Amino acid sequence: MRVCVKRGLPKDFATRTNLDAANEHCMTTLLSFLLLIPLALYAEGTASLSKGYDALPNKNAFLMDTAICGMCWYLYNEMQNKVLSSLGPVPTAVGNTLKRVAIFVALYYFTVGETFPLPKIIGCAIAIAGCLAFAVCDSMKV
Repeated sequence: MRVCVKRGLPKDFATRTNLDAANEHCMTTLLSFLLLIPLALYAEGTASLSKGYDALPNKNAFLMDTAICGMCWYLYNEMQNKVLSSLGPVPTAVGNTLKRVAIFVALYYFTVGETFPLPKIIGCAIAIAGCLAFAVCDSMKV
Protein backbone atom coordinates (compact mmCIF):
# COMPACT_ATOMS: atom_id res chain seq x y z
CA MET A 1 0.00 0.00 0.00
CA ARG A 2 2.80 2.39 0.87
CA VAL A 3 4.28 2.01 -2.62
CA CYS A 4 0.93 2.84 -4.26
CA VAL A 5 0.53 5.99 -2.20
CA LYS A 6 4.12 7.10 -2.80
CA ARG A 7 3.78 6.83 -6.57
CA GLY A 8 1.34 9.72 -6.69
CA LEU A 9 3.61 12.11 -4.82
CA PRO A 10 5.73 14.76 -6.55
CA LYS A 11 9.38 13.91 -7.12
CA ASP A 12 10.62 16.57 -4.68
CA PHE A 13 8.24 15.51 -1.89
CA ALA A 14 10.88 13.57 0.07
CA THR A 15 13.36 16.46 0.04
CA ARG A 16 10.72 19.10 0.86
CA THR A 17 9.38 17.13 3.82
CA ASN A 18 12.65 15.60 5.06
CA LEU A 19 11.08 12.17 4.56
CA ASP A 20 14.07 9.86 4.65
CA ALA A 21 13.78 6.15 5.48
CA ALA A 22 13.78 6.69 9.25
CA ASN A 23 11.18 9.48 9.16
CA GLU A 24 9.01 7.50 6.77
CA HIS A 25 9.15 4.49 9.11
CA CYS A 26 8.19 6.70 12.05
CA MET A 27 5.21 8.19 10.20
CA THR A 28 4.06 4.80 8.91
CA THR A 29 4.23 3.28 12.40
CA LEU A 30 2.41 6.20 14.02
CA LEU A 31 -0.34 6.36 11.39
CA SER A 32 -0.81 2.58 11.44
CA PHE A 33 -1.18 2.65 15.21
CA LEU A 34 -3.72 5.47 15.12
CA LEU A 35 -5.71 3.95 12.25
CA LEU A 36 -5.84 0.47 13.80
CA ILE A 37 -6.99 1.49 17.30
CA PRO A 38 -10.67 1.83 16.27
CA LEU A 39 -10.51 -1.42 14.30
CA ALA A 40 -9.01 -3.27 17.28
CA LEU A 41 -11.62 -1.85 19.64
CA TYR A 42 -14.41 -2.81 17.24
CA ALA A 43 -13.08 -6.33 16.59
CA GLU A 44 -12.29 -7.19 20.21
CA GLY A 45 -14.88 -5.11 21.99
CA THR A 46 -14.09 -2.91 24.92
CA ALA A 47 -15.74 -5.34 27.35
CA SER A 48 -13.43 -8.24 26.47
CA LEU A 49 -10.36 -5.98 26.52
CA SER A 50 -11.20 -4.62 29.96
CA LYS A 51 -12.02 -8.13 31.22
CA GLY A 52 -8.63 -9.39 30.02
CA TYR A 53 -6.83 -6.40 31.53
CA ASP A 54 -8.63 -6.84 34.86
CA ALA A 55 -7.55 -10.51 34.96
CA LEU A 56 -3.85 -9.56 34.91
CA PRO A 57 -2.15 -10.23 38.25
CA ASN A 58 0.35 -7.35 37.93
CA LYS A 59 -0.99 -4.57 35.72
CA ASN A 60 1.97 -2.22 36.22
CA ALA A 61 4.48 -4.87 35.18
CA PHE A 62 2.36 -5.70 32.12
CA LEU A 63 2.19 -2.04 31.06
CA MET A 64 5.93 -1.52 31.63
CA ASP A 65 6.86 -4.73 29.77
CA THR A 66 4.57 -3.77 26.88
CA ALA A 67 6.09 -0.28 26.67
CA ILE A 68 9.65 -1.59 26.81
CA CYS A 69 8.95 -4.30 24.25
CA GLY A 70 7.29 -1.83 21.90
CA MET A 71 10.13 0.68 22.24
CA CYS A 72 12.78 -1.99 21.63
CA TRP A 73 10.92 -3.21 18.55
CA TYR A 74 10.55 0.34 17.24
CA LEU A 75 14.23 1.17 17.85
CA TYR A 76 15.28 -2.07 16.16
CA ASN A 77 13.23 -1.17 13.08
CA GLU A 78 14.54 2.40 13.18
CA MET A 79 18.13 1.16 13.19
CA GLN A 80 17.33 -1.34 10.46
CA ASN A 81 15.89 1.40 8.24
CA LYS A 82 18.93 3.62 8.79
CA VAL A 83 21.32 0.79 7.87
CA LEU A 84 19.31 -0.58 4.96
CA SER A 85 18.73 2.84 3.42
CA SER A 86 22.49 3.07 2.86
CA LEU A 87 22.63 -0.39 1.21
CA GLY A 88 21.32 -1.68 -2.06
CA PRO A 89 18.66 -4.33 -2.58
CA VAL A 90 21.08 -7.27 -2.74
CA PRO A 91 22.82 -6.70 0.61
CA THR A 92 19.39 -6.02 2.10
CA ALA A 93 18.04 -9.36 0.85
CA VAL A 94 21.12 -11.24 2.03
CA GLY A 95 21.00 -9.53 5.42
CA ASN A 96 17.31 -10.31 5.91
CA THR A 97 17.83 -13.96 5.03
CA LEU A 98 20.85 -14.33 7.29
CA LYS A 99 18.92 -12.63 10.10
CA ARG A 100 16.20 -15.26 9.87
CA VAL A 101 18.71 -18.10 9.80
CA ALA A 102 20.47 -16.61 12.83
CA ILE A 103 17.14 -16.52 14.66
CA PHE A 104 16.58 -20.23 13.96
CA VAL A 105 20.03 -21.10 15.25
CA ALA A 106 19.69 -18.85 18.32
CA LEU A 107 16.31 -20.38 19.15
CA TYR A 108 17.87 -23.82 18.96
CA TYR A 109 20.68 -22.93 21.33
CA PHE A 110 18.80 -20.74 23.82
CA THR A 111 15.29 -22.23 23.98
CA VAL A 112 14.64 -25.31 26.04
CA GLY A 113 12.94 -28.01 24.00
CA GLU A 114 13.57 -26.40 20.61
CA THR A 115 14.72 -28.86 17.99
CA PHE A 116 16.70 -28.29 14.84
CA PRO A 117 15.59 -31.16 12.61
CA LEU A 118 16.87 -31.91 9.14
CA PRO A 119 14.08 -29.97 7.33
CA LYS A 120 15.08 -26.77 9.17
CA ILE A 121 18.73 -27.36 8.34
CA ILE A 122 17.88 -27.95 4.67
CA GLY A 123 15.64 -24.86 4.62
CA CYS A 124 18.39 -22.69 6.09
CA ALA A 125 20.91 -24.08 3.62
CA ILE A 126 18.55 -23.40 0.68
CA ALA A 127 17.93 -19.85 1.92
CA ILE A 128 21.63 -19.09 2.30
CA ALA A 129 22.54 -20.72 -1.03
CA GLY A 130 19.74 -18.85 -2.80
CA CYS A 131 20.85 -15.51 -1.39
CA LEU A 132 24.44 -16.22 -2.24
CA ALA A 133 23.51 -17.22 -5.80
CA PHE A 134 21.37 -14.10 -6.17
CA ALA A 135 24.17 -11.85 -4.88
CA VAL A 136 26.76 -13.46 -7.18
CA CYS A 137 24.48 -13.32 -10.24
CA ASP A 138 23.54 -9.72 -9.49
CA SER A 139 27.17 -8.66 -9.11
CA MET A 140 28.02 -10.38 -12.41
CA LYS A 141 24.93 -8.75 -14.03
CA VAL A 142 23.57 -12.16 -15.08
